[in-house]
Amino acid sequence: GATMIAQNAAIRSYLSGGETEAVALAMKTYQMTEGMKSIQSNFSAYDVGIMIVGANGRSYSTDPWYWSVSAEELKDHPITKATMAHPAQILYQLYRGKDHSADAQEPMLVASKALFDQSTGKIYGTLYVIIRDRNFKPFYANFTSEGNDVVLLNEEGVIVSSNRTELIGMSDEGLLQEVVTDQGEGEDDQSAYVMGNERIVFSEYLPEFEFYLVNMIDKKAVTGQMVNAKAVTLTIMAIVAISLVIVFLITRRMTQSLR
Repeated sequence: GATMIAQNAAIRSYLSGGETEAVALAMKTYQMTEGMKSIQSNFSAYDVGIMIVGANGRSYSTDPWYWSVSAEELKDHPITKATMAHPAQILYQLYRGKDHSADAQEPMLVASKALFDQSTGKIYGTLYVIIRDRNFKPFYANFTSEGNDVVLLNEEGVIVSSNRTELIGMSDEGLLQEVVTDQGEGEDDQSAYVMGNERIVFSEYLPEFEFYLVNMIDKKAVTGQMVNAKAVTLTIMAIVAISLVIVFLITRRMTQSLR
C-alpha cells in the first residue's frame, strides 16, 4: 500500500513538477519509471500500450513502438481535447494517425482519462491505454463469416472496429440512424437496407463505452438460418462486450493507481 502510494506520488510529481536541475530530474524520472513498471506488471497478460502525458509536457510510454505518437502531437489532438472536455469519464476513441485518412496508420482503440490530484482537484496529466485493432478483433472475428459482419459504431456514426478492416474509420449515418431507431423502439433483428444490401440488423448499446455493437447479416446469405444467426449474434455481442470491459478495467485500475 505505502509503496504504491509513494510510486504514485513519484509519477504525479514527474508529470506536474517543474524541476530543471539535472540530478533532481534524473531521480524523479527513475522513480516514475519504476512506479510505472510496477503498475504495468498488473497488465502484462494483455497486449496493450500505456502512455502518460503531464500538464508540464513530460511523458512516458511503456512501449514507444506500440504507439508511435509524441506528447507534442497529443497536446492538441481531438482525443485529448475530448478527454479534457469530459475529465471524469474514461473515453474510448479511434486513432488513425496524423491525417485521419483511411490508410493513415493501423487503427487503434484508445481509452483515455484525465488524471486528477485528489488534494487540489487539478488535472496534472492524461492517461492513454492503447489496443491495436488487430489485437482486439480476434476476440470476435472467429464468429463472423461471409455476409455476417460486426461493427462497433460510436455515437457520431463512425465505425471504430469491424471484422472488415476497410470499414474502420468510415462514417455511416444511415446505419447509425437505423440502430438508434431500433434501440428507441426496443426492436431487434429488423431488416434494413444498409451498405448497399438488405441486411438483418441486430444491435446493442453499450452505455459504458458510448458504442453501438452492431451485427449485420446479409439476408440472402442466411435465409432459413435465422435461429442460428440470432444465437451467433448473442455470442458475438457477449464476447465483444467482455473484451471491451477488459480494456475498461485496465484503464480504471491504472487511473486508480495514479491517484
